[in-house]
Amino acid sequence: MSLLNVNKVDPATGTGLELGSSGDTITIPSGATIVNSGTATNFGFTPYGASAYPSGTQSIPDTTYTKVTLATEWYDSNGEFADSKYTVVTAGNYLISGSVGENGEAVSNVRLYALIYKNGSVVVQSDIPSPNASEVTCPIAATVIPLVADDYIELYFRHLKGSNLTINGVPGGTYLNVLRVS
Repeated sequence: MSLLNVNKVDPATGTGLELGSSGDTITIPSGATIVNSGTATNFGFTPYGASAYPSGTQSIPDTTYTKVTLATEWYDSNGEFADSKYTVVTAGNYLISGSVGENGEAVSNVRLYALIYKNGSVVVQSDIPSPNASEVTCPIAATVIPLVADDYIELYFRHLKGSNLTINGVPGGTYLNVLRVS
């Protein structure tokens, strides 16, 4: 192995500096510090995902599994959320959570179900018997789910009220969050 001692290496004007060739392994020794004063691209892991909520109320028929319309995005860092659905581009482990909020109708002993679907099938479900109350929220605890390219995630809702029930469009009451964590 050869050793080259220099204080600074600059590429020729108008070109980029390249270390090694495709397929090479470049080792940073233990204890070394990498200082970035510019823009780091394709270096390390950056979490990304999307979060969306309805733009208004939605009527849900009795006993029917119904896809929740999520028309407003808080964020969508990779452009993977469209048509109330998050479609994976990069395989990894994703932290997924959601919630469906009932819109203030008086409900008594009505079971509510919030569901996360993966590729058209239920993977996570939260159900609660509604007490004699209104504005009941049915949350889905954050769950890590491994996903591959083209998998898709959707939020669904079902209830057993006996007639239509309206869910809210209030941010924080009804939403779907998807975050790639590894």
